[in-house]
Amino acid sequence: ELDLLLALGPALMAAKGWAAPEVEQTYARARVLCAQARKTAQLFPALRGLWRFYRSRGDLATAIELGEELYRLAQHEAAPTHLLEAHDALGQTLFYLGKYSAAWWHFAQGIPLIDPTVQRAQAIRHGIAPGVACLAYAAPTLWSLGYPEQALQRCQEALMLIQECEHPESHMLVHHLTAYLYHRRREPSAVQAHADAVLTLATAQGW
Repeated sequence: ELDLLLALGPALMAAKGWAAPEVEQTYARARVLCAQARKTAQLFPALRGLWRFYRSRGDLATAIELGEELYRLAQHEAAPTHLLEAHDALGQTLFYLGKYSAAWWHFAQGIPLIDPTVQRAQAIRHGIAPGVACLAYAAPTLWSLGYPEQALQRCQEALMLIQECEHPESHMLVHHLTAYLYHRRREPSAVQAHADAVLTLATAQGW
């Protein structure tokens, strides 16, 4: 049942959206089963799924708690992918809380852990490739801290990384956040180009 739930979670996110009640129910049940069976390896993806649900719903207090739990788990594991996912989760949540310095610290720790060769597989499991998200969210974070050129550099790195990852949702995120950055840079032609990329992706996927 646990394996089935962890396979069902990403499918529900893709079909119904990250904040759908079915997503919470699926990952919450997986979390309970992990505790009952003492399956620590499956606990991380269960918590990651719950984190994405609460972050998407705007329940940032719960999201930060789940992010901290992910970070504690990842620190006791040898898998760099889990540590990257934990830094990404905390960085995103702290960004939306307006805690930009703390968010950047997590992104800066996560970026060196990115492995371009596994981004597509991680994207399929989690809905967005965590390395792509880490770079993409680093850009508005750095902008908010007053580093516009570094922000642009991270956007460019994210755009390069998605070429290794044929995953529509990951492409969508990068183009959306890149448009966001160019809007603040007052470069309308670049905003238009990335907005058009988002529209093309959305139309092709029926979103």
